[in-house]
Amino acid sequence: MTLSTMMKKSINIGENKIEFQLIESENYWCWQGYLDIADIKTEFEIDCGFYKGKVNWKDIEEFLSFIIEPNRIEKLARIHNESITKIGQNFFSNSKEIENWKMIFKNSIQLFGISDKHTFSYGLVFDFYEKTEQGIEGDAYGLYFVKMENEQWIASERYQI
Repeated sequence: MTLSTMMKKSINIGENKIEFQLIESENYWCWQGYLDIADIKTEFEIDCGFYKGKVNWKDIEEFLSFIIEPNRIEKLARIHNESITKIGQNFFSNSKEIENWKMIFKNSIQLFGISDKHTFSYGLVFDFYEKTEQGIEGDAYGLYFVKMENEQWIASERYQI
């Protein structure tokens, strides 16, 4: 599939209309879209590596209805910021340059899967950096995930990119 033949899908969640695009490369594919959660534009990605075939859009609608409930993302990002910050600090434990770095929720959610029992497995994506007069100083090669199942914390991890 080329970019010119990119597949699209629209779904409505309450007052939100979410436009998804299928992003494909040779080794990876995902559905990606944006939605407003508490007036913040949030990237949403369905990691198709966890799906064995067609995405069940009814399950996606159920997850999005769950995730956009008032204050849910803000609360989860705030509660789990400390655990993911410790991952970044431990990774750079021999470096003084991180003294002013902060772990910031990237306004990005990655859906990993949905079980038959409607358990949502997803990750909140964070960046570890600071803004300086010269620009942004931070972990250019790391993505930080707080992995969740529904509202239960599962893990905090750094992925090398």
